[in-house]
Amino acid sequence: MSENDNNKNRTYKLADQRVRETYSKDSKASNKNALDDVYVKFFRWAVDRLRGRDGIICYVSNNSFVDQLAFDGMRQHLLRDFTTVYHLDLHGNVRKNPKLSGTTHNVFGIQVGVGITIAIQKRGQAERSLHYYRVPEGWTRLEKVAWLAQKQSLGGVEWRTLTPNARNVWLTDGMQDDFERFPPIGSKATKAEHGADVQAIFKNYGRGVATSRDDWAYDFDRDTLAARMRRSIEFYNAEVDRWQRRADLTASVDGFVSYDGTRSGLLGSTKPPW
Repeated sequence: MSENDNNKNRTYKLADQRVRETYSKDSKASNKNALDDVYVKFFRWAVDRLRGRDGIICYVSNNSFVDQLAFDGMRQHLLRDFTTVYHLDLHGNVRKNPKLSGTTHNVFGIQVGVGITIAIQKRGQAERSLHYYRVPEGWTRLEKVAWLAQKQSLGGVEWRTLTPNARNVWLTDGMQDDFERFPPIGSKATKAEHGADVQAIFKNYGRGVATSRDDWAYDFDRDTLAARMRRSIEFYNAEVDRWQRRADLTASVDGFVSYDGTRSGLLGSTKPPW
């Protein structure tokens, strides 16, 4: 129904490598999958384009990097790479607040929050600063657009200066200073040092069963689930047979197979499997 259903994350070898060497390497998060988002790669690309020279980058993007754990390394590097960073949080994250409507409250009519980031690099300026402003959460898309038109420039916004903490958290309101003294629930260190005197609630842990196909792999009715599994297996075997009988021996698998999620159990299904 939509070509976007077949859309895969495009690889950018150099940008991917640079993200791994910087944002990912300096992140304390155990799950860093969020750093695969394309907007993260283009932040990295823009910084590398400057090559330490004076300059400005401006992106209108997903703003999950402002407060999510996996982006702690990215936040750290942004304040290293730029002397002044402004972030205008236009909110509209429907996943965080189900009471919002993407079409009503989000400036682009999407599910994730949106922000405008302006980062300035000025050599010779030793002082680093971070400025933040968030529009009211309940504002509609039209109210946000009208507000932007009224403000016109950076100078028209009532910025709040932020002071990140040692863990590279930008939004620290309500956080207690003694948080670091609490024992962790679990960590890679405790998992790797079984029997050692490492303070943690659990010495071992795991992510549990992760199907990445929950709509297909779970159901309240056993017979319905079994029928769905048979349909998925039959479709897979049919595709294997079709591949073996292909006329074009130079065809790539990705371009050959069907991505109809209603038949195969693939992500991106346009209809629920039932």
